[in-house]
Amino acid sequence: MKNLIVLLFWTGFLQTLCGQTSEPVSRLLIIDSLKYELQKTQNDTLKLVLTNQIRYHYFFSGNFDSTLVYSNLFLPLTQKLGYKIDEAYAYDLIGDVLSFKHSQGTLETFFKGVKIAENPSFEDKILPKKYLQMMTYWTPDFTARLAKNNWSPRFFRSAILGSLYTDLANAYGKVLPNQQRLLFYFSKAIEILKSQNNVTELGLCYTNIAAYFYSTDQLDSCLVYAQKANALQREFSDKAYQGPSLALIGTVYLKKGNYSLALPLLRQSVRLGLNSGIAVNWLAYTSLTEYFLKMGAIDSSLYYAQKGQKVTAKMNLPREIQKTSALLAGL
Repeated sequence: MKNLIVLLFWTGFLQTLCGQTSEPVSRLLIIDSLKYELQKTQNDTLKLVLTNQIRYHYFFSGNFDSTLVYSNLFLPLTQKLGYKIDEAYAYDLIGDVLSFKHSQGTLETFFKGVKIAENPSFEDKILPKKYLQMMTYWTPDFTARLAKNNWSPRFFRSAILGSLYTDLANAYGKVLPNQQRLLFYFSKAIEILKSQNNVTELGLCYTNIAAYFYSTDQLDSCLVYAQKANALQREFSDKAYQGPSLALIGTVYLKKGNYSLALPLLRQSVRLGLNSGIAVNWLAYTSLTEYFLKMGAIDSSLYYAQKGQKVTAKMNLPREIQKTSALLAGL
C-alpha cells in the first residue's frame, strides 16, 4: 500500500513536468507502472483510483482512444461501489472524449452526469478521504481546491456539476449548435465558479463563450467575452491561459483592420503557447497566415499555415482543418 501511495503521489506531481509538455517516454513509464499495480490489487476502490490515473495520463498524452477505454472502465467501478459523484465525473470524462470525436452520444452522456450531480442527496456518496487524496480530477489543482475546502462533499459535488455544465455548454457549440442552450448552461457553470472563487475556470468559460461567438461571426460579442477572460487571466492565472483569449482579441482587431493592435496580441498568443507547451492557439496561427498572405509575405504565411494545420489536426477541429488546408493549398 505504501509503495502504491507513493506511485500515485508522483503521478499527480509529474503533471507539472509532463502534463503541460510533451514527454511521451515519462508518461508511458507511469502508465505501465499504474497498469502493473492495477493487475495486482484486489481492492476495488484502488482499482477505481488507478483506472482514473491511467485515463488521466492517456488523456494528457493525446491518446484519446485509450482515454475512452479507461473512462468506460472507470464508470462501472463507480457504479459498483456506489460513489455517485464519481459516477457523474465518469460521465463527464466520457462525454469529453465523445465531444472531441463529435459524437452524437455526447449530450446524452453529459445529461446523465448532470442528473446525478444536481441531486444534493448524493453529496455524501464520495470516496473516503485517503482515496480522494490519490485521485487526479482533471488536474492536481482540483484536488488542491478540495483539500483547501476540507474535502467538503457539497463543494465536491458543486465542482463536478460546474464542470458538467461547462462541457455541456461547449457541446452545444460544437456537437449540436444551439446558442440559447449554450449560454444557459454556461451561465449555470459561471454561477458555481463564482461561488467557489474558481477564477481560472471562470476565465476559461469566458474564453469558450468568446470562441463560440467568433465561430458564428458575432465579433463584437466575441471581443467582449475575450477581454473579460483575459482581464481575469492576467490578474489571477498562469500566463499560459491567456493564449486563446489573446488570439481571439487579436483576430477580431485584425478583421477590423487594426493591425497595430492585432499583431502584437497574436504573436504573444503564439509565444505563450510555445513557452508553456500548450500549442493549441490554432486561431493565432490561422490569423497570422491570412495577414502575411494579404501582405504578400509568402514564406511567413506558409510557416504559420503549417503550424496551424498540425494543431487543428491534433485537436480534431474539422472546420478549422478545412480552413488551414485551403490556405496551404493556396500558397
